[in-house]
Amino acid sequence: MRPEITKRCKGCGEDKPHSEYHIHQSNADGLRSKCKTCRSAENKANKERNRPYFAEYHKRNARRICERVNAWRSGLSGEKLKRYSRAVAEGGKRFRKTRKGELSTTKGNMSKLTGIPIDMIDDGVVEAKAEQLRLTRLIRSLKKGAK
Repeated sequence: MRPEITKRCKGCGEDKPHSEYHIHQSNADGLRSKCKTCRSAENKANKERNRPYFAEYHKRNARRICERVNAWRSGLSGEKLKRYSRAVAEGGKRFRKTRKGELSTTKGNMSKLTGIPIDMIDDGVVEAKAEQLRLTRLIRSLKKGAK
């Protein structure tokens, strides 16, 4: 068995395996210089530090933000408009797409969309939603193939 390759974190100074670092293509070793734990703590601190600034920004620019959102909504058409309308009808406050172009089915996002705590969302519900999306994709691909 080969020993696991480690790297020293620039944040905490600990030697950790490569699996504890996010990928970053421009670095020589292809990994971030800080471990996932340090980056998470850093991001949370930045978010808290910037919270008053963004609250003030949104207060000052509320009208301009609304105009921009309304312009975006008015530009939706076809399939995008259907997906957005469906997301809003399902109680979603956000129109969030995954890389495959569908609404996300993770427990965290389902919790945000519905307001139900994560620990109360059953795994079966998440699996059923994922299966529903899989079937929707399959039907779409079959329709495209039939054209």
